[in-house]
Amino acid sequence: MIGYIVTGAALALLAAIMLLIRRRALHEAHALAWIVALSLIAAIGLAPWLLSEMATIIGVRNPPNILLGIAVFSLTCVTIYQQVLLSRTDEKVRKLVLHLALLEADLKASNPSQEPLIDQEEY
Repeated sequence: MIGYIVTGAALALLAAIMLLIRRRALHEAHALAWIVALSLIAAIGLAPWLLSEMATIIGVRNPPNILLGIAVFSLTCVTIYQQVLLSRTDEKVRKLVLHLALLEADLKASNPSQEPLIDQEEY
């Protein structure tokens, strides 16, 4: 019975992910990991013996430990990936701020009476 509940929850989350992709609230590249993980959860919910077979093949005594290991590894990968994206975005923002400062300096040099485009006190 619990397998059906887990599968239903995984399918509901899959539908939510697809809806977020459709509304362009989530990029396909970011959603791929969620789709794979939720598909795996749905498969294990329908066929729990798959987890036992995986444990036997890998050599793990307690099958749920495989899920814990996969979860820790996945979350570590997601964290590293998010940090890389954050670093790239931070670098882009830094370059844009520098570019804006140069443009404002050019504008001020060509028209000294022009007020700045951005209020410096806000930042």
